[in-house]
This record gives sequence, structure tokens and C-alpha cells, in this order.
Amino acid sequence: MTLTEIMKACEVENELHRGKDTWANPDYASEHLQVTNDLIEELALHVKQQQLKYEALVRDLTPGEL
Repeated sequence: MTLTEIMKACEVENELHRGKDTWANPDYASEHLQVTNDLIEELALHVKQQQLKYEALVRDLTPGEL
């Protein structure tokens, strides 16, 4: 997922339940937490990919200095 897709998914998840008292429902809470965890994992993967791209770019720009 791209960063934009991750952010949009977060917005959608939050809008689905905004203003609703659904936290009292254990099934909802569990599902919402799972979706949130999945989005966090996607974000972590995106950050790691960006870090690897940055490190490769730095390596290419400064050969022999690292």
C-alpha cells in the first residue's frame, strides 16, 4: 500500500464508527483493533521500504564513504 492508501484506510475506518458507542461490543473492538494493527503494519512496511530506498540512494551518491 502507498502512504496515501494507508491514510485513506485509516480515515475510512475512523469514519465508519465516529460517534457510535461500539466499543462496548467486544466483537467490534476486536475487529477495529485488528484493522488498526494491520494498518500500523502496513505503515511500518512503507517506512522500512522508504528507509531502504534512502539508504540505497545515499550509497549510490557517496561510494566508498560509508
